[in-house]
Amino acid sequence: MGQDASSVVTNTAIYNNTVYNSAGPALRLINNNVSGITIKNNLFLTGGGQRLVDYGQSNGLTFVKNDYFNLSGAFSIWWAGSNYTSLAAWGQDSTGISSNPLLNNAGVGDDRGPYASANPDGLPDFKRVVPGGGCGGYHNQSWN
Repeated sequence: MGQDASSVVTNTAIYNNTVYNSAGPALRLINNNVSGITIKNNLFLTGGGQRLVDYGQSNGLTFVKNDYFNLSGAFSIWWAGSNYTSLAAWGQDSTGISSNPLLNNAGVGDDRGPYASANPDGLPDFKRVVPGGGCGGYHNQSWN
């Protein structure tokens, strides 16, 4: 978040996103010029043992009801100079979960546009949850 180390980001809500990255963290903040940022109801997925969140500070962010899952490695969040290996140890999202959402083909892009899929629901494979799996719809719900 932030274009560079001098960027200022304030009073921002980041919600209802699915973020997958196998080449780096799902969420990386490159500066500490943030305040009033709420990160809510997102699905953060990584592969290849990458960190889920990478932030060298501890200020300005509030995490609420997100799902954090590494598809091919251990749970890892870098926060304020320490590495955390569980959501409970990290302690920044007491309402969050770490559950495999069971997405089909996570990380496989679809550049054909939203209506070009052969799937009956019109969604590319990577946006569909495996039937009967996932987080019980946890990351698809909205909270006030």
